[in-house]
Amino acid sequence: MKDWLRETTVLSLAGFTDWRVIRYYDTARYSAEGFVSLMNTWSDHAGLSDDFFRSMAAVIDDAGGEIVIPIRTTLCFGRRV
Repeated sequence: MKDWLRETTVLSLAGFTDWRVIRYYDTARYSAEGFVSLMNTWSDHAGLSDDFFRSMAAVIDDAGGEIVIPIRTTLCFGRRV
């Protein structure tokens, strides 16, 4: 389902009228060390070995030394009937 259709459907079913959806787009840039540090905060990566993280950093360094992650933030608001 398209994002706009999902958002408008949820807003309508929740009883909102005069609703509006605004999207903000940005990027987060991480060095190899910064991205590995971020990955260490994710609970589903807790059991991974140091070798994995070193390998991940090496891949990022070999690919230019930076990883860029797109970020989309969606703001939905409206008037409840």
